[in-house]
Amino acid sequence: MKVIISHDIDHLHWTDHWHDLFIPKYVVKHILFLLSGKIGFGLFSKRLGLLFRNRQHRLPELIVFNRENGVESNFFLGTNNGLGLSYSLKKAHQTIQYLKGFADEFPVGVHGISYTNQEGINQEKRRFDASGFKAEGLRMHYLRNNEDTLNYLARAGYTHDSTTYELKDPYLVEGSMLEFPVSIMDVYAVDDTDATFEKGKQKTLEVIAEAEASNLEYFTVIFHDNYFDPAYPAHYEWYKWLIRYFKKRGFNFTTFDRACKELALEKP
Repeated sequence: MKVIISHDIDHLHWTDHWHDLFIPKYVVKHILFLLSGKIGFGLFSKRLGLLFRNRQHRLPELIVFNRENGVESNFFLGTNNGLGLSYSLKKAHQTIQYLKGFADEFPVGVHGISYTNQEGINQEKRRFDASGFKAEGLRMHYLRNNEDTLNYLARAGYTHDSTTYELKDPYLVEGSMLEFPVSIMDVYAVDDTDATFEKGKQKTLEVIAEAEASNLEYFTVIFHDNYFDPAYPAHYEWYKWLIRYFKKRGFNFTTFDRACKELALEKP
């Protein structure tokens, strides 16, 4: 079984959220967590302390960790706004340039907002391509999709997508695009109120065991880069444990782009 590690970039800077309700919702949520006893004062202080650092993403830290562990991973960046994804297209292009500076180690695709119509999907791809790099892959923000979404993506010219959530091997859509179902995602494994990742560890081991029992060829993981911070101890430690677990088990890491080439070679 090969492992594909992927990262959805939902946030870049706290100041990107001045025009939406993300920050007040974030503060209120954590006050309620504290008052209900779901988190302690120490964790509450760390979470609110993040607001004063402005840089919400943890791309440099995550990349250092991934490179130290031999993990080449896919990143997905938004070129449209919605559902808390609020950074500008200019910042998206700058981040694409930054990630492309690592050559093919960290392929970048679109983190989609529009999923119900062809033109909206086409427009987001054009905005990405305007960075000077072509978008080959996509993942929808919040994994949103309907019965037509994958067909729209294939017609937009994407070679791969990873939006559906199920233990299933990649499959072709309209004969041209490979769909890589998500096997596990950080926020489904651990919770914002978890002080440790023990519950998430058990959930994850169960999913991996099920995948192996099903002889799954590719196992896809989502980890949001902003959680690579001690202020999110469960998410942070879960990801580090997961990478080391995969290495200990001898699983090979790959990317969506490389997997597409591998699967093309397997065609009769």
